[in-house]
Amino acid sequence: MGYSAKEISRYERFLKAVTMIQNISGMASKDNWFEIVEQCGYYDQSQLINDFKHYMNVTPAKYFKLQHSICNPVS
Repeated sequence: MGYSAKEISRYERFLKAVTMIQNISGMASKDNWFEIVEQCGYYDQSQLINDFKHYMNVTPAKYFKLQHSICNPVS
């Protein structure tokens, strides 16, 4: 398919991070971001941010805010 094992692993790690962000209820704190970094196998927070920018062209915080506004609209 033209993808290296490293790229497939990177994408799977990114999908796991997206799933975790979608499952977070309430506002994300710094503790939540560090937990995501640790559980998804990222070296540090900047690596998570780089993957979000690479795959979605937004930061994780902006993605979380967008996800939160769509799933929990203000009445």
